[in-house]
Amino acid sequence: MNQQVHTTRTILLALAAFLAAAVCPAQSQDETGLHAASGTITVNGKTMDLKSAIAVWNEKEKAIVIGLFPFQAGAQDAWVVQESGVLALAAVRPSPDESVWTKTPAGGIVIRYKKRPKTLVLKDVRAFSVRASWLDDPGKTHAIGRSTAKQFAEEISEFGGNLTKIGGEIHLLAAGSDYLSGVYMDWNIRVDARVYAGKKQK
Repeated sequence: MNQQVHTTRTILLALAAFLAAAVCPAQSQDETGLHAASGTITVNGKTMDLKSAIAVWNEKEKAIVIGLFPFQAGAQDAWVVQESGVLALAAVRPSPDESVWTKTPAGGIVIRYKKRPKTLVLKDVRAFSVRASWLDDPGKTHAIGRSTAKQFAEEISEFGGNLTKIGGEIHLLAAGSDYLSGVYMDWNIRVDARVYAGKKQK
């Protein structure tokens, strides 16, 4: 029963975001700047161009979770990602190319810490991963993780920002590639985005 309630709530949240985007599709230059992403993520030869990002601090996981999308997302979408995650938003947006994707793909970056940082510097990062969902297969999510300072330095060329209890901002430039379990993945990602505070953890 609880699972049904959660699923229904997720659908309603995503529908609300879809309706908000339909009513207010245009974004000002300042609004777009708060959720800026560019670059690509490729999985097994299928490439997704990135157009926007929504970043959220997850207090329970001590991580910044950045959703990467092939469509313009903004403040009206952030609460869906806060409440239900990156894929809840992608699920209600039209495919950028229906001849390639039957479901709208999405990407993600997860940056883990030991505790919530005030200033974002690379030396404090504990782990870093890049994710791609529904990109090569509508039912699969792939993730490539990094956990050493050497790997961070090789693949993250620019990193900065700040974080408070009510949010912050992040700047990131990362590029890399890897082959894992029959999946080849490469990425070239730039993010300049607001970091939203996550939902209250129980």
